[in-house]
Amino acid sequence: MMIYIIYTISITIEIYLMHLKKLYFLVLLLCGAFNSYTQYKISGILADTASMTNMAYTSVSIMSMEDSVLRDFTRADETGKFELNVAQKGNYFIRYAHPMFTSFVADIKVKELHTSVDTVHMLSLQNLLETFVVRDARPITIKGDTIEYTADSFKVRAFANVDELLKRLPGIEVDKNGKITAHGKEVQKMLVDGDEFFSDDPAVLAKMLRASAVDKVQVFDNKSETAKLTGVDDGEQVRTINLTLKESAKQGYFGKVEAGAGLPDFYQGQAMMNVYRKKQKFTAFAIGSNTNKVGLGWSEEERYGSSGRSFSENENGTLSANGGLDAGGGMSSDDGNFSGQGLPRTINGGLHYDNKFGKEGSSYALDYRVNSNGTKGFQNTHTQYVMPDTQYVSDNRYEFDRQSLGNAVAAKTELKLDTMRTVIIKLNSNLNDSRSSSVTAGSNSSINGDLLNESESRTDGSTTNYKGGADLTYSQKMKKAGRSLVLNLNGNYNKNVGEHNFLSNSKFYVTNTELHYNQLKRDSSSNFSGGLTLTYSEPLIKDKLFLTASAGSKYLGDRSRLSTFDKEPDGRESFNDSFSTNMDYSLFTSNVGSFLRYTSKPWNIYGGLRITTTQYRNVNNFTDARFSRDYLNFFPTASIAYNKSRNSRASLWYNGSTQQPSAGQIQVVVRNNDPLNVRIGNPDLTQEFRHNFRASYNSYKMISEQSTYISANVGIVQNAFSESRTISEEGVNTFQTINIDGNWNANAWAHQSFKIRPLKTNLSLGLSGNYSVNNTLLNNIKNRSTNLSGGPNLSLSHYGDSDTGLVVDFNISVNYNANRNTVNTGVKTNLFSMQQRLDLSYQFRSGLSIGAENNWQYRQKMDANDKYNNVFISNVYVQQSLLKDRSLQLRLEGNDLLNNNVGVWRYNVNNTITDTNYSTIKRYFMFVVTWNFTRSKESAAQDADAATDID
Repeated sequence: MMIYIIYTISITIEIYLMHLKKLYFLVLLLCGAFNSYTQYKISGILADTASMTNMAYTSVSIMSMEDSVLRDFTRADETGKFELNVAQKGNYFIRYAHPMFTSFVADIKVKELHTSVDTVHMLSLQNLLETFVVRDARPITIKGDTIEYTADSFKVRAFANVDELLKRLPGIEVDKNGKITAHGKEVQKMLVDGDEFFSDDPAVLAKMLRASAVDKVQVFDNKSETAKLTGVDDGEQVRTINLTLKESAKQGYFGKVEAGAGLPDFYQGQAMMNVYRKKQKFTAFAIGSNTNKVGLGWSEEERYGSSGRSFSENENGTLSANGGLDAGGGMSSDDGNFSGQGLPRTINGGLHYDNKFGKEGSSYALDYRVNSNGTKGFQNTHTQYVMPDTQYVSDNRYEFDRQSLGNAVAAKTELKLDTMRTVIIKLNSNLNDSRSSSVTAGSNSSINGDLLNESESRTDGSTTNYKGGADLTYSQKMKKAGRSLVLNLNGNYNKNVGEHNFLSNSKFYVTNTELHYNQLKRDSSSNFSGGLTLTYSEPLIKDKLFLTASAGSKYLGDRSRLSTFDKEPDGRESFNDSFSTNMDYSLFTSNVGSFLRYTSKPWNIYGGLRITTTQYRNVNNFTDARFSRDYLNFFPTASIAYNKSRNSRASLWYNGSTQQPSAGQIQVVVRNNDPLNVRIGNPDLTQEFRHNFRASYNSYKMISEQSTYISANVGIVQNAFSESRTISEEGVNTFQTINIDGNWNANAWAHQSFKIRPLKTNLSLGLSGNYSVNNTLLNNIKNRSTNLSGGPNLSLSHYGDSDTGLVVDFNISVNYNANRNTVNTGVKTNLFSMQQRLDLSYQFRSGLSIGAENNWQYRQKMDANDKYNNVFISNVYVQQSLLKDRSLQLRLEGNDLLNNNVGVWRYNVNNTITDTNYSTIKRYFMFVVTWNFTRSKESAAQDADAATDID
C-alpha cells in the first residue's frame, strides 16, 4: 500500500515537472530572440545499489540554488545515462526520482562546459522499508589525496575507544603497543576536527576519544603550515589521521574511570574525561600502573626525552636537529618510556583545553603533560659477525634501573584578524629529570668458542634536559583568489646537563692485558635553531595554474661539552683530555626556490626547484682545530596525481634532501663507555644527498565494498653515511662513520580488502617486500651487503549485527629474510618467521562477555642452541556489564596464561645477525572495575547506535 501511495505521488510530481519543462523551454525560446547563450552540459549515470544494475528511465531535474527555479529536465536512457543543459555557470541542485526508489537531491557546481557526475547509487524502497537503520552508502571515499572512512559504517562495541574503531578500518593497523600504521606508513600525527590535541600524539587520542563520537576518519599526508596557508604543496609530508566529531558529541561530556588489582602485586588505574560545550573543549586523564598498560602513547620520547643532535635538510629548506653525541658511559638522557622491555612503574597525566572565538573563527589551545616513569630489567644480546675468512660471536648482558620525571606544556593561538589575514603562534616547553643505574657484561669469542676478551662496567648518574620552542606564522591573502604571502619565524632551544660515574674492567686474552676505568663524566651541551621563511603564491591561470616563490635563512648551532675525570686512589680527580671534548658546531643555510602547480580534473601536477647554500663550521676548542664546508645544493621536487574518479587516485612523487654529519660523527674523541666497541670521529665527513621516489594507487568500489592500496618507494643515497669497522686480534671493534656510494633501497606494499556479505566478514590480503643494498668497510675491505625481506599477510574479521554474538579477528603474517655479503660469499643467511593473532569474543544478551586473545610467534632457529623460537601467548577475560545502559563493567582477566611471554627480536643486516631477548611482564591475573559515563544530546543511545551494524 505504501509503495502504491509513493508511486502515485511520484507520477503526479512528474506530470507537474513536465508542464514546468514546457514552460521553461517557452521562456528560453522567447529570451533567445534577444540574447544568445552558451550551453553547459552535465552528464552522469545511475545504478541500483542492491541489484547493481543501471537505472533506466529515472527522471533527473536541475534547479538553480539561488531561487530553486527549474533549469532542465530529462530521463535516463536504457543504460542509466543522462544529460542536462544549463545556460550559465553556478551552483545547482540535481533531483533524482523513480517510483520504486528513494528520491534525493545533490549539490553540484558547474564551472566547465562539460561537468561529469560520479555514478549515482539509488536505494530501492523495498530495501529501505526492510532496513532498520540506513548508513552512509559510502563507507570509504577518496577525496583527492585523502581517504575518508564513515565511522558508523564499521561496527564497534558500546563505549569502545577510537583505537578499536581504527582496527576495523581497511588498510589501518594498530599493534599491541598502540602504534598506528595507515596504508603501509606509520601515523605520526592525529588531529581532532583539524586541530592538534595533546601534541597530536596518535596513541593518546586513540585511547582518549569514544568511537561513537566520531563521524569521519580521514587519512592523508599532512602538509606544512606554509603549504596549508598558501594552498601550494612544499613537499613536507607526515602521515596523519584527522577525526571529525559528530555535532551531537560536541555538547556534553563523556569519559571513564577504571581501577584494577591483581596477583602477583599488579595494579592499574585510569580516569579520563572529555567535556564539550559549544566551541569549547576540555580533556583530562590520569593513569597509574605497573602492567604493560602504563600510558596512552608509544611516541612519548619526543615529549619527555632528550637526544643528541644531527642536522638534516629537506627540499623545502627545513632543517632539523636529531641523533648525535652520546657523551659516553651512559650519558644519554632517558625519558623512562616503556617499550615492553623490563618491568614498568608509571604515573601519567595530562590536561587539554581549546576554544574558538570571534566571527572569523579564531582559536587557542593549551596542553599540559606530566609523566613519572620507572623501568627495571635486563637485556641479553647475541651477535654473530661474518668476517672475510672466519666468523666470531659477541655476547652481552645489560641490566638497568631507570626513573624519570617529565613535564611538558604547549600553547597554540590562531588569530584570524579578518577574512584575509591570519596569525598563528605556537609555544612549547619540556623539562625532564632522569636517573639511571646500569651494569653491562660482555665478551667476544671465536666461532669455535675460544674467548678473546670480556668486560664488565657500571654506570650511575642523572641527567636534566630542557627544551623550548616558539613558532610565528603570518599569512596574508590578497583580493585576487590564490594570491597570498606567508611569513614564518621560528626558534628552538635544547639544553642537556648530566653527571655520571663510570667504572669498567676489561680483559684481553690474546695479548694478556687488562684495562681499568674509574671515572666521573660531566656533560653540558646545548643547541639553538632559528629560521625565517617568506613564501609568495600567485595564480597564473584561475583555479588551474599557480606559481609559488620562496626565500629563507636558517641557523643551527650546537655546543657540546664533555669533561672526564679519572678518580685516583687517594680520592683526587684528574682531568682526562683523551675522553673529553669541547666542540662548537654550526650550520647556516640560505635558500630560494620556485614551484608550479597545475590542477585540472583529473590531473594534479606539481614541480619546482630550490637552490640552497650551506655553510658548515666545526671548532675543537681544546686544540683550536677548525673544520669548515661550503655546499651549493639543488633540490628538485615533482609530483603528478591522476584522480580517475572520486574513489580512485594514482600518484608519482620525487624529492631530494640532504643530511649533514652530526657532531658525534665528526669529532675526533674516543668514547670509552664500551671498551669492547669503540667509536671514533671522522673530520673528513661530508653531507649525504638522498633521492626519494614514491608511487601509489588507491581505489575503493562502493557497491562491492572492495578497497585497494598499492605503494612503492625507492631511495638512492649519494655519499651515504656508512660504517667502517676494524676488528683487532683482541676482538675489539673500532667503528667510524664514512661516506660511501652505492647504497639504495626499495620497498613495496599492497593491500586488498573484501566484504563477504553473507558471512558478515571482512577479508584482507596484503603483500610487502623490501630490498636494500648497503656498502661498508670491514677491516678496510669493501663489503656489499644485500638484504631481501618480505611476505604475505592475511586478515579476517567477523562482526555481528549488534552488541551480542560472536566476534572473530584473525591475522597471520609470514616473513622471509635473505642476507648476502661479498666479504664472505660462503656464508648465506636465510631466516623465516611467522606471526599469528586470533582474538575471539562472545557477547551474551545478559551483558556477559567472554574473550581470548591468542598470539603465536615462530622464528627459524639459527643454530641448535637457539631459544625462544616458538612462543604462544594467550590472554583471556570474563566481563559482566551492569546498569541499564551497560556502562558499569566488572572484568576478570588473565594475562599470559601459559607463562610463555618472552621479549625477543632478531636483526639481520650487513655482516651481522643479532638476537636479543629481554625481561618483560609475564603471567598475572587482575580484577578490573570500569565505569563509562556520558551525557550528550543523545546520551547513552549514541553508544548503542555506534554498535549497530547497518547494511
